[in-house]
Amino acid sequence: MHDVCSEPIHTNPTANDPLSGRGRLVDTTGRWLAQRPPSAISARFLAKEAGVHPTFVGQCFTPLSLLFEQAHNALAERFMGDIEVDDVLMQVWTEPQALAGHSDYWRAHVHLMLDDIDVHLARDHPVQHLQRAIARHQPRQSSIKGAGLAAAWWSMQIGVLVFERPLDQGFGVTPANKARVKRQVHAVIDALIRGRTPRLQKTSIVTAAEQLPPFGPAEGRQGAEHALLRAAMQLFCERVDVGVSGRELSKLADVNYGLIHHYFGSKEAVFDQAFLRLHDHYVKDMMSVPSYERSQRMTQHESFLRGWAARELSGSALPSIELKGMRALLQQLIERRGIDRRNNMAMAAARAQSYAVTAMLLGWTLCRPLLSTALQTDESTLLGYLLAIQDHILKEKFQPANV
Repeated sequence: MHDVCSEPIHTNPTANDPLSGRGRLVDTTGRWLAQRPPSAISARFLAKEAGVHPTFVGQCFTPLSLLFEQAHNALAERFMGDIEVDDVLMQVWTEPQALAGHSDYWRAHVHLMLDDIDVHLARDHPVQHLQRAIARHQPRQSSIKGAGLAAAWWSMQIGVLVFERPLDQGFGVTPANKARVKRQVHAVIDALIRGRTPRLQKTSIVTAAEQLPPFGPAEGRQGAEHALLRAAMQLFCERVDVGVSGRELSKLADVNYGLIHHYFGSKEAVFDQAFLRLHDHYVKDMMSVPSYERSQRMTQHESFLRGWAARELSGSALPSIELKGMRALLQQLIERRGIDRRNNMAMAAARAQSYAVTAMLLGWTLCRPLLSTALQTDESTLLGYLLAIQDHILKEKFQPANV
């Protein structure tokens, strides 16, 4: 009997031969992973979209996470096929948004990172290829520093792509200056990847666990509301909220399911209020410490940043996010360097450099467990290098290139 599940997968959408049923499933899943988190995608939905019977999905991919993994791998292969030819010249690796032309890939990748799905993303990850490319380009450099540079590159790519809208807003990037800022970001990345950081030494860090916003003692209605909000905040660290059912939320909060609608109106309203509380806590905490401590503090607000990333990817309506930290960082750089705001080139450099390091740290918060596994380096070591890279870029005399 012919085993349809052993058929080869043709994932190239431009191929002349029609896709097999299995191939159509993988291709369709990749497209939908770019639009939704995996917990919001059912096997029945994918079967309908791919034009196959629902039982066919179970025959070929049980559990469903195997289908998500194959779809992700197919997207990753297309991306790697475009960049490996430039390994020696390092041209693609130094692009400010090398992943931008592969939106299905990076969006699917981030959705899989944000959701609690059993998918092995670290296996043959592009960041490992970059680490090897850096080693070939800079054979005398320590492997740990190479891992730090590779982690910085990947984090910066993800941070720029996921948080492009707030980064543009926070650092004053407009259609009029965007091209100039982008060239400066390119120069920053080029300087890092091509090894123009000879004295880069990792920074010592102090790790601390995330602290969620405090709730005072409460009983009755307020106690149930607080329990639901706490549960929603915890889920932000593990799941994308659109894939969480109201019953899952009420079970974690240990309250009656009906209280969600009675007190909040909907499951979505619970997550929205939890997100607002996390945002207020983030802003208050970040602005309460000196600027040099804010970078390490970011990793203590993973719930908020993951929830923010999911909302940016979905394009859903967001409350007004205060970007005080971004504006303060840019102003500090302008004052330290004595920049005249009428000097377009100097302003573009300041914007690009503060933009790049902020994107890097935002991306790191989303990717840190994955990067630690893929690069076989502990998180504290990688973060130490990222903070050293931040200090190197923001120092007064940093001049990556003439652009």
